[in-house]
Order: sequence, then structure tokens, then C-alpha cells
Amino acid sequence: MAANVDAKVDFTAILSEIMKSEYGLVFICSLLFLIVLAAFLYMFGKSGIISHFKIYTEYSNKKFLREIEQKEELLNDEALSEFKGDMEYHIKVSKLENFLKFKNKDIDLLKYIISCRDSQRAIRLYKKGCEYLEKDKETKTYKLKPKYTKESIELQEKRTPYMYFGINGIGGLPIFLNLISSLFPELISFNFNVLESISFFIVFFIISLVFTFRTLKPFAALYFLEIEKIDESQQERNIAKNPVLVKENQVG
Repeated sequence: MAANVDAKVDFTAILSEIMKSEYGLVFICSLLFLIVLAAFLYMFGKSGIISHFKIYTEYSNKKFLREIEQKEELLNDEALSEFKGDMEYHIKVSKLENFLKFKNKDIDLLKYIISCRDSQRAIRLYKKGCEYLEKDKETKTYKLKPKYTKESIELQEKRTPYMYFGINGIGGLPIFLNLISSLFPELISFNFNVLESISFFIVFFIISLVFTFRTLKPFAALYFLEIEKIDESQQERNIAKNPVLVKENQVG
């Protein structure tokens, strides 16, 4: 026996019911955001931007190699012999910048970064904490600015989680009070609706993120100075971990 079923879905009625629910507006906005995001990613993939970027990168690398070759040829030009030392400096800087994929004309900084076991992590730390660092003019090494110390930065690091959760705690008060008001209406009456409570929390959450990222910058500067170097020998690390080796080293 065969039966023809003509099923029709009334999307207008479904949408109306969703909007009437407590979190209906939030659900609709989230759904629309996901649809727009999916459409954007699809169009981005179809646009060919990624392949064009690869072509541009290859072209840039070839152009850089040609420029270096031209500069090295100029080193043998007798008319420029008095500038040979300066020209060698700039060529070294260009090569280090290209190798590290990091633009900076300070060769002392580039030498420090390339001496790190994880040079990319060193670059990220420097970018975050550079405003807290300065270079010693005599030793050509980097150090914390005078008003910052390792102790003060470590103390600030301990305080940061408390400040982060404290700010978010304030932002979450309306949601908490709404919950208490719904469970015990005879004890407390709170007038914030759900959308206002969530908006209030989001504002304070953003403030907590800005505060945290700001306070992380001194830590990045400190970690940049303490990052492991390539020339740290295995013997030195073993001695630091083993007191017996320290005594033997002193006796020797």
C-alpha cells in the first residue's frame, strides 16, 4: 500500500516560537553568524587568494635573492671600497631578517634572536615585551628598563589571575542575580533581562582580556631575556641540576 504524504513546514511559526523563548534572540543571532561565517569561508576559498599569495611569496623570495646578489657584487667595486664594512653590515642584516622572517635593523637584536633555540618564540616574546626592554650601549645586550625588576614582574604575574577572575566576576553579577531572583523571587527582585545581563558580561570580559594582555607584556620581556640559547652546553645544564657535579667542578 502506497501513501502520498504532503508534509509542509511552517518556518514562520517556528521562528515565531523561537523568538518568544527566553534565549530566542541569542539563538537566531548565533545561527545567522554561523551562516555568514560559512559563506565567507566558502567564497574566500573559491576566490583564489591563497594561490595568489603563494605566487607573491615565491616572487618576493626570488626578488630578495637577486637584490642580495647585486649587493654582494658591489662589494668588489673598488670605487666603493671605503664603504665595504658598512655594506657588509647591511647585507648581514638583510640576510638575518630574511632568515628569521622578522624586520628589524638592529643586528645585535637579530644575533640574540638567532642564538635562541626557539627563535620564533623569541620573536613573539620580543614583539610583546619590547617596550619594557632596552639595549646596553656598552655590552650591546638587552635588559629590562631600570623601573622594572624580575621580582616586581613575577609579583604582577601572581596578581594577574586574581584580577582577571575578579573583573569577570563583576561582569557575571547580573547573570548570577537573575538566577537567584528566578529561584528565590521572594528574597530578591532583579530587573536586568537576559540580553542585558549577557551584554554586561561581554563588556567586562573584553575589559579583562585587555587588562590581561596588557599585564602579560612585562612577562614576555622577562621570558625573552631568559629564553634558552643554543650555545648553552649540556654540561652546564647537568651541573646546575646535579650538586655532586658542582663539587667535582670546584675541586677540579
